[in-house]
Amino acid sequence: MKKIMAFALTLVLLLAACPFSLAKGTEESNTFDAVLLQKGTLIVQENLYFDTIETTWREIKMQTVTLINVATGSKLYALRLEHKADRSTSIVSIDIDEIDGVITTLKYIKAHINELEDYSEIRYKTNSGLIVGAYYSSNRKQIFFEFKATDTEFIEIGEIDSLISKFEAAKQKLGQ
Repeated sequence: MKKIMAFALTLVLLLAACPFSLAKGTEESNTFDAVLLQKGTLIVQENLYFDTIETTWREIKMQTVTLINVATGSKLYALRLEHKADRSTSIVSIDIDEIDGVITTLKYIKAHINELEDYSEIRYKTNSGLIVGAYYSSNRKQIFFEFKATDTEFIEIGEIDSLISKFEAAKQKLGQ
C-alpha cells in the first residue's frame, strides 16, 4: 500500500510539473536565440552596421539584425552588440522588446544616479546575459555594459544622452 501511495504521489508531482515546463518551452520559442537554434528551418540572417558606441577603452559595434523564416516569411528583429576585448570578442543579441528595457534603464540612471550613496549599482539584465547598468561611488559615476564576467566596458556618465539616442534610433529602425 505504501508503494502504491508513493508511486501515486510521484506521478501527481510529475504531472503537476509538466504544464510549467511545456509553457516555458512555448514561451521561449519566439525569442531571437530560439529561432536561431531551430532545426529543419531555413533562416536568413541579415546583419547591417548601424552605429558605434565609443567607450573608455574600446568601442561597441551595433548592428541591426533581421531573421527571416523563408518558409513562412515571418521576420524577427534584434540589435546585435559586438565588443572586442584583448583576446576575445563578445557578441550579444537584444530582442526588440529588450531594447525598451535598456532605454528605460538608461533613463532611470540619468534621473537617479545622483541620489545614490556610498557604492551603489543599477542593473538591467537581458535574456542573452548582457547587463547594462551604472555604478556610483563617492568619487566616480560610470555606465557599464557587462557582456560576461570577464568582459565589462565602461562609459562616462556624460555620454548617457548619446546612448539613449542610439538605442532609440535602433529601436525605430528595427520597428520599420
